[in-house]
Amino acid sequence: MLKLKENSSNNSGVNNYYTVKSGDSLWKIANTFGTTVNKLKEINNLKTDVLQIGQKLLLPTSNEEKVYTVKSGDTLYGIALKNNTTVDKLKEINNLSTNILSIGQKLLLP
Repeated sequence: MLKLKENSSNNSGVNNYYTVKSGDSLWKIANTFGTTVNKLKEINNLKTDVLQIGQKLLLPTSNEEKVYTVKSGDTLYGIALKNNTTVDKLKEINNLSTNILSIGQKLLLP
């Protein structure tokens, strides 16, 4: 049984995460939540199909247009400022533990 955990700090449904369990695959998770393996890999910046038990995966929502692709020179502060949010909020909804960004990384915006 797959279990969806929604972050209660936002009522817009933007923060939908799934925690990987034993026996899961990207294909199984994608089919359960009506998306594709490619979309899951894209929004979670995954390079392979390999998953780890306990890994949190961001699930696509109806607000997919609020995904930002990191460009050269971007900082969390600059992205937050341009999008009327905070660095802490960006880190929270993207499950980031540091302020380090990679060019091409996808960030969900609140």
